[in-house]
Amino acid sequence: MTATAIIPKKEWKSTANTMLSIVSVGGVADYYINNPEKRYAGKLFIKRTLAQYGVENSDQLKESLEWRLSKGIRYEFEQIYRGLCLQAETERIRKIEAETNPHVKHRLAVANYYLRRMPSGGVGAYDFAIVAMHSLGGVGVGWLTDAEAGAYVEKAVRLTREHYSNWHDYCIGFTVGLEFFNSADPSSFSYVEDGMRRLRRLLNFKDQPVCKGEVFLV
Repeated sequence: MTATAIIPKKEWKSTANTMLSIVSVGGVADYYINNPEKRYAGKLFIKRTLAQYGVENSDQLKESLEWRLSKGIRYEFEQIYRGLCLQAETERIRKIEAETNPHVKHRLAVANYYLRRMPSGGVGAYDFAIVAMHSLGGVGVGWLTDAEAGAYVEKAVRLTREHYSNWHDYCIGFTVGLEFFNSADPSSFSYVEDGMRRLRRLLNFKDQPVCKGEVFLV
């Protein structure tokens, strides 16, 4: 894989942590925002985390990273999203209610819930953030060299810049992608609202990760 150098090699880990600082969710989010290095403490934890994504060795990790950079879940989301945009509300509701596959039904429901409220970059932020996270993890377990991981992160940053122009849209893209990938009911809890509150708080303190170091988004 080749990538245009847009961040110094020595700073790619810091940049990856900056990408991830904005997307931490749940009760431990603030802890990981302020202690990003703790997110990858211990090889066993990293391997278990990667295994949840079907990654159990170096080859699978590289294949997964390449897929996320070239296609990822953003492709499926875009296909579903565009299809729903062409249908009337009653048609969309019938389609979702008639779907028998719970996995597909959930993804239809998420795309429908955020219909016409998405940034132009869609859910690409989720793919790009996962690339950053798995690149850091890959180095931690010895499945990637620093140079390999840095190249993946550089490509993820470049794609992020192409898809988003600000933190707000990036955060929406990630959180909707998270809902799309996971099983949370989009009508019962909004990762987006939680993410927006955290984003506003982060941007108000200059010592937070998104406000210092190599900032890749303006």
